[in-house]
Amino acid sequence: MGELIDLEVLQKLADNLYGVSGIPVSILDAECNALVTTGWQDICTKFHRVNSLSLTRCKMSDEYIKQHPNNSEIIVYKCMNNLWETSVPIIVEEELIGFVILGQFFYEDESFDIDIFLKQAQHFNFETNEYIDALKRVPVCSREKVKNIIEYYRGLVITLVESSISKLQYINLNRKYSRLFNSMQDFIFVLDGSERRFIECNKPFSENLYKPMSEFIGKRYCEVLPNEVSLLLDDAIQRLEIENVIQPFDYSITINNKVMWYSAQVSKLIRDVKEESEDYMIVCRDVTDRKHMTDELEKTNNMKSSFIANISHELRTPITVILSAAQLKWKSYIIINI
Repeated sequence: MGELIDLEVLQKLADNLYGVSGIPVSILDAECNALVTTGWQDICTKFHRVNSLSLTRCKMSDEYIKQHPNNSEIIVYKCMNNLWETSVPIIVEEELIGFVILGQFFYEDESFDIDIFLKQAQHFNFETNEYIDALKRVPVCSREKVKNIIEYYRGLVITLVESSISKLQYINLNRKYSRLFNSMQDFIFVLDGSERRFIECNKPFSENLYKPMSEFIGKRYCEVLPNEVSLLLDDAIQRLEIENVIQPFDYSITINNKVMWYSAQVSKLIRDVKEESEDYMIVCRDVTDRKHMTDELEKTNNMKSSFIANISHELRTPITVILSAAQLKWKSYIIINI
């Protein structure tokens, strides 16, 4: 718990609440180590906790807390030094992360027997007058007040811890997303759904684009991309909006005097579910090598077709001559016989 919440802030909140309620509080971790304490009474800090014999009683009371870690109900008990304490476990996502303890106090609907404390002073060799003076400063509270304050602390700590967990989960998710986003070899960029401005891109895109990032982030794509590419992107976005069809398209740009070919497609990216706002994500794949291979294959096929056509023509000429001679000989044979 100490790693999930700001203990300095929680300590200030506890100090402020003690100034209003006058009830001492301790917030412990799951191993019962004190993380936040405020308002501890002199009767404990200057007497019970500094005497080896009375401290043994305090430790036995501390152990009582650990015996009820899975009980979400408020536990009310009188410590072995005869002061009331109340505790409640803090459970987040079914895991015990700590305890809230209120004490030392007396309930206002009961009277305490001062003779018991006089005997304790004598038994532990406390200076009687100082011990009784410290006893008189112990707060007296209503049961309802104690219950409300301890529930407040439990709710506060759980809220802080859950908020911190959510924040950590969000950070971890963003880290995973960022690693995935930037490790993809395809170029990916995101356009704002309303003004069609570049708002994000992955690392390969920013490293390989024909212009530096500073020249396109925050600008509309028609201000950065070549006109023919902008028109293709316009058409793809319109088809996506009107027909809800993802239409891939190919385009080429010249980078460092070299023509590069890309295959791109546009899809919707939900930014805020509550506001139903959407952006556009464009994924571009470098298909220059494939384009060259396709062109080479097409060129090869054209050469093959041309070769076959030429061979066919060259073979057709002698075959025609042979067929003509054969036909003439056959006609002559027929005439002679007639």
